[in-house]
Amino acid sequence: MERILIDAIIPLGKKIEKFQKKNTTYISDREAILLRDNLKFNLSQVIAKILLETEFPDRSPKKFTSLLNQYTTTEKVDLNLDFYLSRGWLRIICGEVLIPPIIHSYLWSLSRDEEHSQNLTQIEKLALDFLKIYQPFTSLDCIGTISKEKVEDIIKNYGHPELNLEYVKNNILIGEHSIDESKLCWNGYQNSHLHSLALRTEITAHLWFGFKSTYSPTISFNLLIQLIQKSNFWAADFKEYLSDIECKELFEIINNFLENEKDLENSNIEYRKCLFDSGFARDSRDIDITKPFLYKEITQNRASSIILEVQKSKFSFYQETIYDHTTLRSIYNYILELLSNDTEILRDSNLMFFLEKTKKPYLSYTTYNHILTKQSELIPQLIFIDANFAKLAFTAIIDLDIDENLLIYTENKLKEGWREIENDKKWEVKANLGIKLFEILTNSTLLKVSNYSLNGGGNYQGKIETLVEVLFLLSNQAYSKKYDLQKHNYLKEIYNNSINYLEGILSVDNISILSDGIVFLSKKEIDLFQENKNFIHLNIGNLHLCLDLIKILEKLKLKEFLVDYLDNAIKEISHLIYNNLYLFYTIKTVEVEDYIDPTIKRTSPVIHGFGDFAFESIDWCHILLTLNRSNLIENLFNSFKLNLIFERNEDKYNDQNKNQKEKIILFLRSLLFAYKKLKQKSILDQLEKNTAILVEKWIVELSTTYNKNDLELGRVDIFEFPFTIFSNNQYTQSLISLLFECVNFFEETSVNIFIEKFFKNNLNINRALEAINKLKSKEAKKIVSNHIKEINFDSFIDSVPTISEIQSTMINAVNSEENWILAKSLVDMVINHYNKIKYNKKEILDLTTEVKLLLAFKEKDIDFIKKTIANSNNVLSRNIQRKAMYFNALHLSYNENLFEESEVIIRELINLEQNNIDYNFQLFRIYMLSPHKSNIAKVKSYEIWVEFIKDIINSDNEKNLKEIQNLIEYSENLSLIALSLLEKYSLFDQIVNRLSSIYLYNEETMEVIFHTMQNRNLITNSLIFLTEAREYYYEQGLNSNILEKLEGKFPNLKTVTELQSVLAKLPSLKADIVPKILPISETNNITDLYLFICYQLILSMSIVKEKFKAIRLENEYNDFVLALLRLRISLWGWSIEDQQRMGRSANGKDAGEVDILIRSGGKTITLIEALRLSCRDQDYVKLHAEKTQFYNSQINNYYILIYYIGSKSNYENTWDCYCEDFISSNFDSKCIPNKNRGFENLSDMFIDTRDMKIAKTFHGPSDEITYFHIMLNLSKI
Repeated sequence: MERILIDAIIPLGKKIEKFQKKNTTYISDREAILLRDNLKFNLSQVIAKILLETEFPDRSPKKFTSLLNQYTTTEKVDLNLDFYLSRGWLRIICGEVLIPPIIHSYLWSLSRDEEHSQNLTQIEKLALDFLKIYQPFTSLDCIGTISKEKVEDIIKNYGHPELNLEYVKNNILIGEHSIDESKLCWNGYQNSHLHSLALRTEITAHLWFGFKSTYSPTISFNLLIQLIQKSNFWAADFKEYLSDIECKELFEIINNFLENEKDLENSNIEYRKCLFDSGFARDSRDIDITKPFLYKEITQNRASSIILEVQKSKFSFYQETIYDHTTLRSIYNYILELLSNDTEILRDSNLMFFLEKTKKPYLSYTTYNHILTKQSELIPQLIFIDANFAKLAFTAIIDLDIDENLLIYTENKLKEGWREIENDKKWEVKANLGIKLFEILTNSTLLKVSNYSLNGGGNYQGKIETLVEVLFLLSNQAYSKKYDLQKHNYLKEIYNNSINYLEGILSVDNISILSDGIVFLSKKEIDLFQENKNFIHLNIGNLHLCLDLIKILEKLKLKEFLVDYLDNAIKEISHLIYNNLYLFYTIKTVEVEDYIDPTIKRTSPVIHGFGDFAFESIDWCHILLTLNRSNLIENLFNSFKLNLIFERNEDKYNDQNKNQKEKIILFLRSLLFAYKKLKQKSILDQLEKNTAILVEKWIVELSTTYNKNDLELGRVDIFEFPFTIFSNNQYTQSLISLLFECVNFFEETSVNIFIEKFFKNNLNINRALEAINKLKSKEAKKIVSNHIKEINFDSFIDSVPTISEIQSTMINAVNSEENWILAKSLVDMVINHYNKIKYNKKEILDLTTEVKLLLAFKEKDIDFIKKTIANSNNVLSRNIQRKAMYFNALHLSYNENLFEESEVIIRELINLEQNNIDYNFQLFRIYMLSPHKSNIAKVKSYEIWVEFIKDIINSDNEKNLKEIQNLIEYSENLSLIALSLLEKYSLFDQIVNRLSSIYLYNEETMEVIFHTMQNRNLITNSLIFLTEAREYYYEQGLNSNILEKLEGKFPNLKTVTELQSVLAKLPSLKADIVPKILPISETNNITDLYLFICYQLILSMSIVKEKFKAIRLENEYNDFVLALLRLRISLWGWSIEDQQRMGRSANGKDAGEVDILIRSGGKTITLIEALRLSCRDQDYVKLHAEKTQFYNSQINNYYILIYYIGSKSNYENTWDCYCEDFISSNFDSKCIPNKNRGFENLSDMFIDTRDMKIAKTFHGPSDEITYFHIMLNLSKI
């Protein structure tokens, strides 16, 4: 491995190890005494000698076979060890025949004659009867014995003179279980005193050296492991007592030992062995061992693949992997601990080496877990093994248990909200570690590709596949965390930063990373199903990755190199996206394995509507444009429609019909998101126009076809309340609201046609009211209002599936500006309807009273509200009484402006329900609007409200999230008051820019917005705000006293409005009119268009000269000039566009050399070329001179900006050389320079040009083409 990677990977590993939470061990008083006594009495050696001399039951295969032969002879039955091993009833672990825990439990149940034991065959009964005989040899209570005489000899020979038998008996050995009073017993499970790591390490070392004094190292290791297993002694890693040579010898012995352990080899009963060995089902009733089960096998043979397979393979009733609790194999965990070491030489790590080589499932999985928990510094090294291990490394970092004590001081844990701060910091650490690991992986891949390019040979494809697999993992993790918003946001950060890093390092030299990666990605099997289930999910993470790769490729295309190569790569991803969507919308059935027996497969219908979290986060506009560019979009829509198959003889609740409904909802959502984004663009190119037309047509088709339940005609109502798949999704948006937002972008005629068609024969009053509240077109609203009048209410009630929708209908009616009076008649209709069907009177009374309270508030009927509060007949629920109190408070604050009286009631309600969102919001509103509250109190209230919102969002409560979502815009609107006081203008502007008209021109905050703009000298913005507010109120047919008051403070409104009207016409005028109508102060008396542009450039470059010391990078000079120029010319209706963004730049250039077009009214009027010179550079000058001809043959005027950054003494000479080199460039025949006229000096035409050279040259047969040249002297010495 390259040194540069080693230098990066080791510190990252150490950082991971540092942040990982360590196991904290506490020394008990008894243990402290033992540690003291160890020094005093030489206890470790004494205990080791006792263990070596203790006699344990013989559990060898030889002993077992001998006992079994005696039994079979007596019972005349044919049994052998293989009979038990093949069923998993017995296991040979480290040379001993052991009974798994579940079999122990089963043998116990046989003695109670439980029901399932009656299913046993005769030979199985006899086989289990023998195990009852053998059971005492392997039970957990199995003990070893040692004579008191031997113990006394050991104490005499190895212990301190003060050490006696009584001490050993009380602290180490026990005597109660021994029948022979001359013997003492060792029981590892009952001996709970030997917890001290230091003491256990010494004991283990003494055992090792004790065996080695008599046997070879290999035999010694076998005997040591068997003794540990027999005695249940909690052995420790003793390598600190070994030399390097001895450690190496031990590693070789361990490798050979594990290699020869048959129990670790994969077999068709691996799952069965694990289940019998688990600690989950101690009760034999959980498992019938006589039934064949768990035929599933571990099919992989590479360590990383095995680990991934095991992670997916769970015991269905416990959701634990098969290796999470394996009692008999726990001895192997200790052996693996001996393999670990502390070396920092990457590939020499014994554990890493072993992990790569082993193909034994348990060892692979356990070694990997050992690295995660005990040697986390090795995690980064996993990325260099293979793609699967790389994915495991990133997953390990995401799941890392961070030590909170490193992130937050103990005293801070007493503060409120410390847990949220801690979690945030933990995720911040994980995000930083994950991003750093990705950078190392990317650099490693680059290095491999670079070495391949230089030297050839080597498998760089594997590295690229690893990179793609990791990106695939990160994208999928980022968009699959539905119920943990904090985790989702940080995983998104890791993914986004990884993509950005990859984009930043790509160039023409290493583009194969991306192109080869895309080829690999296109061959990767599309995984749309949850593990072994028929729930299909649209892989949102995969779509994000594909889309991000397309965006990177498109940016690279702008540099105009390898265009065909990049186009092919984009086409490849387009087909990948298409295939993903095509399969999702068209696949009908899937084969699902039986959990018990995977050889049995059943065909199940696909179920949609699961795992589509963050569907809205996809840039569907870009996806549909990409598909349309590749001529795939219509195929997708037609295939989607063709595969909508309804059970027409069933109702809408039929599974098949619900499934089709979910597909339509998703497809329509993608169209609506794409259409909305397309229509929000100011200018559309031809592809975008064509796509918008197609999408609009399909929106109309789907929304008007599937807005009614009529299954005989193959129709379902996708806007109906039930079966929504987005209820727990933070990205969710109402489908019907989204539809009418898009309808607002239709042409007026199309809107009216759509509304007529959409509501034809539709009885849903609620939907119509929602349309009225969303639509902007007056004519469309009128059509809907007329439609509402024609609806029979009883028919509507019969068609509504839930009372919630009826309640929603009445509330929508009350909230409707134009139809709220309809709620009055609706209330009576609802009461009559539910009286007919004898619905619960109490619930109906509560429902209708709530709507009446809303109406009373709107009509300012305070008597009804107070009467409801009194509830003299005690017929209303406590909840309705509180709502009456709430509306009373609203009446006081909204209708009477009695904020203090309202606050008293709201605070009383908050005392009853502290977390009620409406109550807390109204308290916030009172503080913002009350003239009696100080500015400090307003700011404090704002801060409390912000924290309240954060708590609600972090609670992840679906109902609360929806309530907050409904209030968020009003909340932001009121927040402007506090933000203005805090002078947080950046956030203030962001909110103003995203508020809808109803809140932007809300009378409660209109003055604040206006005066804040005025105080910041944003006079033009404040004028525009008032003008647009007036237009809004006019359109709504409303009057505003606040608006009239503000307009009165702006006496020049009419004059300024007229000037604004003139300026608005400038973009449609010819460009050459601009210098003729502007003030002389703006034009320097220059009326010629191109000299005027030259003057504007000179003014901008003069400012650069003044400020150039503050500009850190040379390539920012041009950015500064263009930014200044853009500010000046935008007022005249002109625009600046750079060639890179237009896709026509001849080669990749930085900001200091970008080519600029100035456009007016859609027409290009000139081109600006920029370059930097520090001395003469003939080739460089000629390159730029000749390149200007390639862009637009219709342009006759060009500007060359030269930033001179050389020494001061060479300035004049560089200018002369530039003139000579430019005029001698190879121009096209239509642009040949007039060498006789040469460079015409223009410097005298302009003022304050001492640090500039200004000239022009004439080109073409009739000198009809002009080049203006401006060199700015930025020399520093």
